Order: sequence, then C-alpha cells, then structure tokens
Amino acid sequence: MPRTKKGVPVVIEKSTPAITISPLYDKLLARRIAAEDRAGLIYIPETAKEKPNFGTVVAIGNGIPQTDGTLRPLTVQSGDKIAWQQWAGFDIEIGGESYCVLSEQDVIGIVKEAHNG
Repeated sequence: MPRTKKGVPVVIEKSTPAITISPLYDKLLARRIAAEDRAGLIYIPETAKEKPNFGTVVAIGNGIPQTDGTLRPLTVQSGDKIAWQQWAGFDIEIGGESYCVLSEQDVIGIVKEAHNG
C-alpha cells in the first residue's frame, strides 16, 4: 500500500470501490493541483496552460535501491507540494481526480508558499 511519511498505509477511496496504488522504489503518486487551486504558487500564462505540472504528494515508494543493497529514502514526502517536468510521469484518474505517478528524479522541486510577515 502507499505509505505516508510515517509509513502509514494510504487508501484512495471515492464513490467507486476503493483503489489502492502502491508506488515502488523511487516512484511517487501526486494529486494534480488545478490552476485555480494554486493561486500564489507560480503564474502560468493562459497560452502556456496544459495539464498542470504541480501537485501534492499522496504516496511515496519505499526508497531508491543502492549498490550496497540498502534503500535510500526519497527526498519528497507525503503532503509536499511539488512541481515536475512537462512530459514526466504516467497519468491516471481515480474517482474523477487526476493523479500522476512519477519518479523522484522527474521532480523539479518542492514548492513552498512565501509568507509575508
């Protein structure tokens, strides 16, 4: 099952029967953030809009295999807002919501909102 930062299994449930997706190794599952939901993150002009390449990580794999047989944990964690490369990943739809399964190496960065203080 997908794991949150603390290793708690995640099940994605909608009105259809529960669907479980378990990312493996360096893969992660991100729920796409629609343009209207990411106000203040990064401005994308109308002419450049396609599928959003921003999302919230909802599940991560167990790590990247190393040459010594150990697994290196992923840098991104469940709950992180991320941006990824234009053509990266594999798109899926679950219960009417758009998700992307991608490798950690396709993640451009973790997006954090600036707080004016």
